[in-house]
This record gives sequence, structure tokens and C-alpha cells, in this order.
Amino acid sequence: MTRLKAAVITAVTRSTRRRDGTINRTLLAALVWKAKPSPKPIKGISTTDHTVDASRGLWVRLFSPAAVQPGTAIPIIVYFHGGGFAYHSASTLAYDALCRRIAGSAHARVVSVEYRLAPEHRFPAAYDDGFDALRWIDDADVRFSSVFLAGDSAGGNIAHHVARRAVAEKETLRRVRVNGVVEIQPFFGGEEATASELRLDGRVPFGSRESYEWLWRTFLPAGSSLDGKWSNVFGPGSDSGSEDWTDFPATMVIIGGLDLLQDRQRMYCEGIRGRGVEVTAVEYPNAFHGFFVFTELPEAKKMTIDIADFVRTHFSPACS
Repeated sequence: MTRLKAAVITAVTRSTRRRDGTINRTLLAALVWKAKPSPKPIKGISTTDHTVDASRGLWVRLFSPAAVQPGTAIPIIVYFHGGGFAYHSASTLAYDALCRRIAGSAHARVVSVEYRLAPEHRFPAAYDDGFDALRWIDDADVRFSSVFLAGDSAGGNIAHHVARRAVAEKETLRRVRVNGVVEIQPFFGGEEATASELRLDGRVPFGSRESYEWLWRTFLPAGSSLDGKWSNVFGPGSDSGSEDWTDFPATMVIIGGLDLLQDRQRMYCEGIRGRGVEVTAVEYPNAFHGFFVFTELPEAKKMTIDIADFVRTHFSPACS
């Protein structure tokens, strides 16, 4: 049943890709289920939508545990959904459900970011929107004990780069300091295929190097190398190795044993660990890319527990 569901999702995304590199958004909207905000708690979590910048359609969905009083300081997890920079939304049913589960398990408020999508909005739109979501939290009338960045696939990539910017531009943020980063199967790439990409290409759910390269082409500026730091953090076309990594927050990376991108994720872990970053790599041997939206899988439940443990270990008791 899980593989059938994955096949349907793959068929939906592929059917909306046009030959000219654009996406049929009208068809996509008709095929993908969305969840409305629910101020009345569902499974103990209420949700409300908040505009960050109406001029560019930037908004966030706030997930709040109902048992927590509005003025109480608890961790905030800023979440960036996956979809190769081109698909999904903070209101996509699967992501609404995922953020609800994370908020409940971690006993935290989750801020899910509706960032702009490629190819209509290419690099660096998603990164700019992610950082501006932090600015919104910085200015919002909400107390928090600590701030975490999290995301899956492309969202994990965004979480990394927003964290880098949050450290580099910390003087522009009054209250927000990132305590930790959670990257769920982060979307990294490169010009030369890795062993896991060659071994698993086309053989596992959501496992197509051709699709991944198509998504990178829709996001990066035309002619960009996949070995640049935005896709390949420590690649041959990157200057990340010579950059200052002081104060980059503790990072948790979730890796699936059936994910094409697992080798790149391990190389990323090695790279930031070598720069003095505290790294927690969690491996699920039987997990394919995007496994966490399939709630029937035991790894999906374990992931929310592992994220909650990471947040509890790294949160700051100080209130803002």
C-alpha cells in the first residue's frame, strides 16, 4: 500500500511538469489536498495562518499545543516543507499533519513557512523567505524559550542556508538565536553521481536522479553548476570550506538507507563536523526519501520522537 501511495504521488508531480520547464499549477491544485487552518484544536493542536509579506504571498502557519497558555515560552520550530523547491505548501494536507505531529511530540510551537516556489520564483527566493520568517518571529508578539530550524528534502537545504544567514546576520535579529537545526533527508546535489545515486536510481520510491536534476534546474540560476555551495555545500565549486563556521548551531540529520541522497547527506555531516559543528546523524536503514508522510511506517513515528529528543536536549530555558 505504501508503494502504491508513493507511485500515485510521483505520477501527480510528473503529470504537472511541462516540457518548457514550468509547472501546471492549475492541474496541481486540483490534484493535491490542502488543509485549512483550525483554531479549534485537532489532536491537541490548533492552527492559525499569519501574513508575513502580502506583496509576495509569504505567510506562515502556526501550530500551537492547546495545553499551553498563549503567553507561555516554549520552543519554536520553524519548518520548511520539501518538494524540490517547486512543490507542496504549508497547507498541503501531509505537511499540515506532519507539523501537527511534531508540535505535539516536541511540545513546541511550529511555524510552517509558505515560501515562494520555483520556477516562478528561483534562487534565492526560498532562502530570503526563510530568513524573513525568522524576522517575523523576531517581531511577533510571541514568547519562546528557543528557536529551531527544521525541514525535509529541499526544506532541509533551506534550513541549512537560513541557519548560515542567521549566524552571519545575527545583529539584525533582536531576540532570535537558532539553537539547533533538524534536516530530514536534506536535498543536496552534485555534478557527479554518488554510489547511492547509481545504485538506487529508479529502484525506490521518489528515487530518480533525473527528477532531482530537473528540480535543481528549475531553482538555480540558468547555467549554474550543481557543485556550487547552494546544492553541494562542500563541493568543488563551493567556498564553504574556507568560511567561518563559528556559532553554527547543533545539527541533526536524518538519513534513509533507501534514499538516493544518503551519500550526500553523510558527506554533509562529515563536512560540518570537520568545521566543529555538533552533529547528530540518525539513520533509518529501511527509509526511502519522504518516508515520514506515510504514517503507517514505524520510522515515521520514530522520527517525531527523535526530533523531540533533539529539541529537548538543545533548547534554552531562557524566555524571550
